[in-house]
Amino acid sequence: MYSDTSMPGDSSMVVWSNYKRTDYAALSSKLGYIRGYKRPTEMERSSPSLWGSRIDYDDIYQGSVGDCYMVSVASALAEYPDRIKKLFVQDSYNKEGIFALKLHVKGKPEYITIDDKLPYGSSTPYFAKKSVDGSWWMPILEKAYAKVFMNYEIIGFGWMSEAARVLTGAPSYRYTSGSMSDTDLWNTLKSADANKYVLTAASMDGLYGLAKGHAYSLLGVYEIKSGSTVVERLVMMRNPWKSETYNGPWKDSDSKWTTSYKSQVPYKYGNDGRFFIPLSNFKQAFKYFTVTYYKDDYSVSYYEQKNFRLSTTYNYEFTISKT
Repeated sequence: MYSDTSMPGDSSMVVWSNYKRTDYAALSSKLGYIRGYKRPTEMERSSPSLWGSRIDYDDIYQGSVGDCYMVSVASALAEYPDRIKKLFVQDSYNKEGIFALKLHVKGKPEYITIDDKLPYGSSTPYFAKKSVDGSWWMPILEKAYAKVFMNYEIIGFGWMSEAARVLTGAPSYRYTSGSMSDTDLWNTLKSADANKYVLTAASMDGLYGLAKGHAYSLLGVYEIKSGSTVVERLVMMRNPWKSETYNGPWKDSDSKWTTSYKSQVPYKYGNDGRFFIPLSNFKQAFKYFTVTYYKDDYSVSYYEQKNFRLSTTYNYEFTISKT
C-alpha cells in the first residue's frame, strides 16, 4: 500500500505542533477525538467506492474542520458529475491507496498525490464524511486540498473564491448582495445559473436561523408561478453540514407550498441541508455570493515567473487565440 511521507498517518496531518493555530479554526483541542488514521479499506467491510452509485451534491457532508468555503464549492461542482471526475486521475477506487488529483496552485495546474489514510473518529472519518451511497471522493478531495496548504488545520476558514480557484482554475468574482438592486441581483443569479457557473454564498449574520459566518452552495433559481403570474422568486441553497436550520419564508414546512408550487421546483421535504429562500430574504441573509466562471471546455495556460524582484517592474503581453 502506498504511503505519502509528506502527510504521514499521524497528528502532523492535522496540526503542526510547532505552528498551532490559536483562533477559532484551531484543531489542537480536537486531536483527542481522533482515534487514529485509517484507510477506507480498514473502515469498511466491503471494498470502498470512489463514486458510489452516482456523483451528487448531496454526497458532501462537512466534518470537524472549518472548510465550508471549500466543500460548498465542491457541492456546487457536483451538480455536474464530470466536473468532479476531471479532478481525479483515476476513475475508480485504487486498491493500493494512492490518488492523484489535478488542482491549481497559484493558478498553475498541479498533480497532487496523496494516500488514503484519513483521521477518523468513531469508525467514520473525522473530517469530510463518505456519502450515504458509499462514495469516498469528497474525503479524498479534501485531503488533497489540505495537502496543498500543508495540513487540515490550515484550511480552516477561507473565501469561496479562493477554493474555487484551487479546484477549478477558473476566475471568480465576489458580489455584495446589498449593493445590487433586486432586478440586477436576480438577473445576475439567473444568468450564472443558466450558464452552469459555480455559485456559492456566505451567511455572515445568521439571519433566519442560518449558520453565522458559513458558506452555502447555491444550486439554482426558480420562479414560482400561478398561471402566468410570478408569485415568488426563489433561490435554492444547500448547507454542507447536510442539515437544515433555515426558518424563514418558504422553508420546507411552510404552508405556502401547494402541490402546484412543489411541482415547479426540485422540492424535497426533509432535514437534508437543502432549502428555498425568496430573493428578498436571500439579499438580507447572504451578504456575499461568488460566481466562478467555469466552462467545461475552457483551456488553461500560465507563465511562471521565478526569482521575482519586488523592486523591478514587469510588463507582460499576451494574445488570446481562443474564446
